[in-house]
Amino acid sequence: MKKPYTEEDVLKVVKAARRSMMLNFPFWGQILASLPDVISPSVKTAATDGFHIYWSPAFTMSLTKKQLRFIMAHEMVHCLLEHVIRRRGRDAHLWNYAVDYVTNEILASSDVNILTDDMVTGPLEGILRRKGANSETAEAIYNELLKNPPPPPPPPKEPKGPPKEPNGPPKEPNGPPKEPNGPPREGEGHGKPDEHAPVGQGGGHDRWDRLTKSQKREVKDRFKEIAQNIADGHYGKVPNGLMAQINEIRRAKVDWKRMLVAGLQRPTDYSYVAPYDMYSPGIMIPRIQETNYRVLVAIDTSGSVQGEMLIDFWSEMMSIVRSNRIETIVLLCDDVIEKEMHSEDFNPKTFMTYKGGGGTNFIPVFKRAIELVNAGWRPDKIIYLTDLQGTFPDPSKIEIVAQTIWAVRPEDATVKPPFGYPIVLED
Repeated sequence: MKKPYTEEDVLKVVKAARRSMMLNFPFWGQILASLPDVISPSVKTAATDGFHIYWSPAFTMSLTKKQLRFIMAHEMVHCLLEHVIRRRGRDAHLWNYAVDYVTNEILASSDVNILTDDMVTGPLEGILRRKGANSETAEAIYNELLKNPPPPPPPPKEPKGPPKEPNGPPKEPNGPPKEPNGPPREGEGHGKPDEHAPVGQGGGHDRWDRLTKSQKREVKDRFKEIAQNIADGHYGKVPNGLMAQINEIRRAKVDWKRMLVAGLQRPTDYSYVAPYDMYSPGIMIPRIQETNYRVLVAIDTSGSVQGEMLIDFWSEMMSIVRSNRIETIVLLCDDVIEKEMHSEDFNPKTFMTYKGGGGTNFIPVFKRAIELVNAGWRPDKIIYLTDLQGTFPDPSKIEIVAQTIWAVRPEDATVKPPFGYPIVLED
């Protein structure tokens, strides 16, 4: 009977694949250095938590060197594109599919070529593929999968031959992440990760939910720095599909507070008037003409920007409003306008008492804006806090009386509104 593989046997194979990655794919090899290997029998196939790559001994020893390189790159893409922390309450099963579609197509693209057709065999036989996914965001694919969900994947095939688990207890790393005790923490989302799905097939992501908030921020900061170095050319030639995805994330992280200040900047209107000096006949001097600057704020109560994010937004906005003497009316709405009030009367901490349950319809807000104009109160800006999931007005049928700013969460930033522009409330 063949002797079981030791941990040293498995690490030797993994390290050989790392050397091969550095020689054949130096761009990926450099980034790989940020994710050390851990051999762990508790992992079904392979996984990452943003700090390490975890390898199942039996699964690892069943892979070819090319397949090992693909798994390494697969886990790196998840980290670079922040898939580890971008789920934000979405269904785990569908999110796992969405991020694997994106990741696998990036690695199969012609300028990467780490995933090739001859590798889709054995443990990788059911690898998830979706043509064009390398140019889509995971959020956009997820929204499609909500309408047409995929079937759950079958359990992975057990490797043939004798058990190949290493002798002795696994050497788990010191430091993050630690296995959680008790039930999942609040805010970890709904849906259950695919415990039996192989890596690249919607599985291998269950460790993502075990990260604490501080660990998620650490992962984000680590790979934000790497992404910046990639953009600056420090890692050499960047695959086009990957660079496009990184740029999409970086665009979403423009400082929303600066954008809000710019969007609500009180205009300076100069008009020319005659001076009071009777000895300066015929001379006109510029003087600031005071104007009433007005903003209409609509808050989607069907579930979107709320909690600490809403409080942070409101605090920033009220600071701008008070320092610029801006008149503000607040509308709470979902499919209809539920309540209208002045900004002084709105308390974001009690916002949940207004929470609606219907679908979102943006049209009533823009119709109300027209009514306000007819009543003599014309807004200079309309700010709509929403997830952008709803019915938009047709500008050819309903007048959009003011420039619209859509304030959205990062996970909703992939939706393109038909008019106005979004600011992303990055937490």
